[in-house]
Amino acid sequence: MGPGYWSHAPAGRNTANTITIDPKSNTGDRAEVSVKVVSGGQPVGSGPGGSAVADVEIRYALGRGDCGLYTYSVFDHKPDYPATSVGEARFCAKLNDAVFDWMTVGVPCAIVSGEPPPPRPPMPKKRGLLRRFTS
Repeated sequence: MGPGYWSHAPAGRNTANTITIDPKSNTGDRAEVSVKVVSGGQPVGSGPGGSAVADVEIRYALGRGDCGLYTYSVFDHKPDYPATSVGEARFCAKLNDAVFDWMTVGVPCAIVSGEPPPPRPPMPKKRGLLRRFTS
């Protein structure tokens, strides 16, 4: 997988990067890092949905044997912050065409390149990626 990006970013003056799960503490079984900005009641970020008046934290986690990177964002709107809205919050990954030849975004959407993929196994109602190995 290539680089990825969020449609919003924890960018601002009060930004902190933290190791939230240190792999040294669990024999390398899991790692998680956090990037957080405290807005202090001011708009932060700049994505297609605009800025938001909220503390924004994005976390990335990877476990031994996991098939992919897990990521999520947390928006914390304090009671004393002014009203705000979030236009969108999505993560996109730029996939390597030499490795990934089939992407499932959700049933029934599939993007196929090259030869048709093999029959799909049943997928849960969530987003997923399938990596097909070719010889």
